Amino acid sequence: IDEDAAQYQVVLLGAAIENGSDSKGEEEYQLKLFALGEIIEKKLSGLRECILFHISTKLFALLVTDCGGIAALMTEVEALQETFGTDYGVLLRAGIGSSVEDLRNLRQSYSDAQQALFYAEEIDAGSIVGIKDIKTNPDPLSFQIDRENIMTQIKYQNIPEAITILEKIGKRLQSEAGFVSFDALQLLCVNAVAGALGVLEEVCGNLENYYKASGGYPVAVLADQLTARELMKKTTEYLLEIQQYTKMNTRQKNRAIIEKSKAILAERCCEALGVGDVAEALGLSKNYFGQLFKSETGSTVSEYLNLLRIDQAKKLLRQTNLKIYEIAYKIGFSDHFYFSIVFKKLVGISPKEYREM
Repeated sequence: IDEDAAQYQVVLLGAAIENGSDSKGEEEYQLKLFALGEIIEKKLSGLRECILFHISTKLFALLVTDCGGIAALMTEVEALQETFGTDYGVLLRAGIGSSVEDLRNLRQSYSDAQQALFYAEEIDAGSIVGIKDIKTNPDPLSFQIDRENIMTQIKYQNIPEAITILEKIGKRLQSEAGFVSFDALQLLCVNAVAGALGVLEEVCGNLENYYKASGGYPVAVLADQLTARELMKKTTEYLLEIQQYTKMNTRQKNRAIIEKSKAILAERCCEALGVGDVAEALGLSKNYFGQLFKSETGSTVSEYLNLLRIDQAKKLLRQTNLKIYEIAYKIGFSDHFYFSIVFKKLVGISPKEYREM
C-alpha cells in the first residue's frame, strides 16, 4: 500500500448469478462464482492504482490509491458488467465509498462502500453507485423506535409483526437509502434473531437441539458477507423457523406442566389445596399457572379439583356410612353446605339422593 498517496477509496464489487442457485445445484453455483472471481481478479489486478482483496466467492474489495484510479477502475467494471451479464448471466454491482486522506479512516470508506453496494442492489442490479449518489435522509430516532418495537414484538413472540416492521425498514431504504447504514440493518437483523433464540432458550433450556435441527448457527450466518436481499430473506426465514420451533416446544412444555399439575391435584385433592399451592409446587406464579391450566384444559384449577373431590365423594357415599358433612371435610371441603351445592351441580342430584340410589 502506498502510504504517501493523497487519498484512499474503497470500492466493493458484488457478483450474483441471476435467480440464485441454478437448477444444477448449489455446488455448481458456487463453482461458477469462484470461476468468475478468478476472471475478476485477473482483469483488475493489473490496475496500478488498485489493490484487490478477494473477500468471498461473490465479494471483492478494492483499495484505490489515486483519484485517476477510480475512473480507470469504473471503465473496467462497466466492461465486466456487460461481459458477465451477456456471457454468464451474472449481475455485477459496485459500491464506491468516500475518499479519505488517512489510512486510519479506511473503515469509514469501507462502510460507505457497503451502503452504496446495498443501494446499488436495491435500485438496479448491475449498477454502479457511489456514496455521493445516495440521497441521505437520516432519521435515527425513527429507526431506534422501529428497532425497539421489533425487539418488543419478538420478546412477546409476535414474530409476524416484527417481520412486518423489518420489511417496512427495507422498503424505506429503497427510497431513503441514507436513513440507516447497511451495518446498522445487519446488526438489527442479528439482534432480532438472537432475541428470538433467547426466547426459545427460555422455553427449551438450551439451543443444542435447535442448532442440530437447523443445521447451523443463524447469528453467524447473518453476520457474514450477505447482500441486502439475502440478509432480509434469511432473517425472515430464521425468525419464522424459530417461532415454529418455539411454539412446538412451548406446547410440549405446557403439556408436561399440565400433566404434572394433574398428578399433584389427584394425589392431594383431599387436602386444603389451592391454586397457589399447586403453582408453588411447580415453581410457577399463581396467575400464570391458573391461566395456563385454563387455556390447556378448558377448566379452571378449582373446577378440575372439584371434579376430583366429587369422584372421591361418590366412592365414600357408596362404600361407607360416613355422614355427609364428614365426607365433605374428608375430601377437602371446609363447608358441607357448599359441598352439597357443588355435588348437585356436577352430579345432578344431592349427596343424600345419590347414596339412596
